[in-house]
Amino acid sequence: MIGGRNGKIVSRRKVMLAENVPRDKIEKLLLVAAKNGIAEIVEKILEYYPLSILYTDFKGKNAVFLAVEHRQTQVYEKLISRKLLDERAFRNPDHKGNSALHLATTLSDYQPYPFAALQMQWEIKWYLYVKNMVPQLLLSDCNNPNNNGMTPKDVFKESHKHLVEKGGQWLNSTANSCSLVATLVTTVAFATTASVPGGIIENSGRPIWDLLSLEFHL
Repeated sequence: MIGGRNGKIVSRRKVMLAENVPRDKIEKLLLVAAKNGIAEIVEKILEYYPLSILYTDFKGKNAVFLAVEHRQTQVYEKLISRKLLDERAFRNPDHKGNSALHLATTLSDYQPYPFAALQMQWEIKWYLYVKNMVPQLLLSDCNNPNNNGMTPKDVFKESHKHLVEKGGQWLNSTANSCSLVATLVTTVAFATTASVPGGIIENSGRPIWDLLSLEFHL
């Protein structure tokens, strides 16, 4: 063990790691871990290399952007919970001018729900969650238009058009199915209440229970 800055004890292994690992490998490992939701690796790399949060891929996306884009909730929570999170991780857009909110409002391949209406609800919750976790001072910057002149809300409307249509069709189909079931239940209930217990005699039309009660009385 050796003494670190500010009187902290730093392990020799940690110092050797910081000196011997090439930056490009650290950068690649961090971005791959953030994209695939490996929160433990992301947390450990940032512990050793805090500034690696600013590393970006060829599209200009850092670990925060990749976690948001690929719906990696645990990684995003780990990044946001860091006390010394560099604000540039939110302030600097990617090469297309997208902020973290633009990526949060873009429909991704991750769709945990089989029904469009439920998936739409999840997409809205994810956008609101990311938005509420963005530092308030940077919120206006994240809402700026991207290179295509689209704000996060514009991106959400455009990328979710098909999902909205599918959700409407699913709701209509579900409503029709429920109406059919309700009609069948009502019909059966009415038939049950309107029919004479025990049935009737075909020739006379008198209830069977009436004759039985007469015989019992005699």
